[in-house]
Amino acid sequence: MVVAESPPDVRIRRFAVPVAVVLLALTVVRIPPSSLPAYLYFVAVGVALAVIDLERRRLPNLVVLPSYAVVAALLAVSSLWRHDFWPLARAGVGAVLLLVFFLVLATVQPSGLGLGDVKLAGLVGIALGYLSWSALLFGCFTGILLGGVAGLALTIRGRRKATIAYGPFLIAGALVGMLLF
Repeated sequence: MVVAESPPDVRIRRFAVPVAVVLLALTVVRIPPSSLPAYLYFVAVGVALAVIDLERRRLPNLVVLPSYAVVAALLAVSSLWRHDFWPLARAGVGAVLLLVFFLVLATVQPSGLGLGDVKLAGLVGIALGYLSWSALLFGCFTGILLGGVAGLALTIRGRRKATIAYGPFLIAGALVGMLLF
């Protein structure tokens, strides 16, 4: 008996909800209460963007760009609550650093990264920069490493010309950095 496989988008969506639930639960355990709304939003949007990028190979501005304002505003409220504005300044610097770094990467190798990935990197920079420099560096390089391993796996399998959605790897690295630091 032959069972037809589900279309890729159905399989991706089937795993998205349980993954999101686990990540949201880990976020509740790991992130301080004053910052929790920002990071719950970041996780939810990150999972949604990963699904969209896997299905359509694009990261829509309609989701990414407003997320800058939402995450920044929620982190500003957290800073007000904590009476500590250094993390917010570090988040701004982190956003600029990752935006510029990924823009340079996209300029050097335009077939490797899209501008959606560059814009997503800025959002990741805000979220990780607010936590710490260590979270920013570890999360960024974990995403790069995961994407590199996926690209290497495609090359080994003889699919050198295949494209991969880089957003999910960037988001995964961000989540690892967020949950570990």
